[in-house]
Parts: sequence; C-alpha cells; structure tokens
Amino acid sequence: MEQGWDEHQALASRSRAALLDVLRANGGAMGVDELAESVGLHVNTTREHLDRLVSAGLVSRAPEHRTTRGRPRILYRHREPEGARVRNVIDGVLLAGYGHAMASPSATAELAGRQAAGDLIPEGLLERARTPQEARRILVTELERLGFAPRDEGDGLRLCRCPVESLARERSEVVCAAHLGMTSALVERIGQLEVLDATPFIDGESCIVRLRPTRVIEEGTAQVPGEGTAQVQGA
Repeated sequence: MEQGWDEHQALASRSRAALLDVLRANGGAMGVDELAESVGLHVNTTREHLDRLVSAGLVSRAPEHRTTRGRPRILYRHREPEGARVRNVIDGVLLAGYGHAMASPSATAELAGRQAAGDLIPEGLLERARTPQEARRILVTELERLGFAPRDEGDGLRLCRCPVESLARERSEVVCAAHLGMTSALVERIGQLEVLDATPFIDGESCIVRLRPTRVIEEGTAQVPGEGTAQVQGA
C-alpha cells in the first residue's frame, strides 16, 4: 500500500483537528490567512498543517478563481475522505453480523458486500460496458472513486490503497470477503467481465482479484467464459 499520511495521523495534532473543524463549520473555501487567524497560529505553521490534511485526503485545495489581475490565493475546503463510503459499508457488514450465529462469516460477508454495492453506486450511475476493455476502464474509474487508488500496470490493475487496510489485516475473512462481494456485484453490473477468485494480501501488501471476459453465445442464454484472463490487484 502507498505510504503517506492517513486520517488518524493527520488528526493526532490538536491544531490540525481545529483547522478541520473550522473548515467543516464554514462549509466553503477559506484562505490560509483566514484559517490561521481562526485557530491562532502563524500562517507558515498553518500552511504546514494544511499540507498534512491535504495529504490525508481530509482537505482539498485549489487556486481561487479571479476575474481581476493578480496572483490567485490558494483556497482550502473540507472534503470527505477517500474510501469513506467503503468504510461505512464495512462498518455495516460488521454490525449486521454482530451477535448472530452464522455457518460461514466469509460467505455472509460476501453476500452483504454484494447487497451493499447498490449503496456505493446506485442504479443508473454505473456505465454498462460494450467490450471487456471498456469494462476494465469503467471498473478502474469506479475503484478510484471508492478510494482504492488503482494503477494500470499493463498486465493488471494494482490497487495501491485499501480504505480499511488495518481492519482488513485483522479480519480479512470478513473485510476482504465483503470487498469481493462488492467488486463482484459491480463487475456484473458493468458487464463483459466476471470474477474468478480473490487472494488477499498475496504479497503482504496487495490482493489479487482475477477477472476474465465473458461472451454471450445466444441472446437469452447464459454467459460463458471467454478466452484469456486479466488480473486486478488490490485490497
């Protein structure tokens, strides 16, 4: 997984937590001078803290749009962390299973992940593919939006970040099964591909979900595997 500032590290500082609170309460974009005054810090110190919050994905920054001459200010605003929707789904999966006896936690989590896929990407907001290559592109785009940081490596797609990595390492039989269910449901909705299997943390860092193209023999009949396979690596 990519190394960088995560949410917990970024909020370990009271000053950074205070800056985030100000941005949340404001709801809009703010300049560094305004933020520094709000929390009682020097502008340079404030800028360093904001850099950490941006690195953790808790704050976004962009140049101010100006209609007059002059160097535009850099404005900051609060943003929902990448992968927040995935974390919410996993929390729901874990809470739903708490206190209930089940024959297979992994199978139950995979089913729950499938059912939660519609909450992540509602019907009508997921593009339908016409070719396996297009399906791969759509899947990469959606996984990026969900916070997995996919990277195309030619022979596969590497997911460089897991929104719930620490939890996945502790309870991979539940978390990774839920991820598999979510991914399988999304792949089926996109079309042209099918999930073969998944291996979590195969190299200690990334997981592999194997995919292969599907093709329709005749209209109204089931799809059967096409020739060749493609690999998607990730958490």
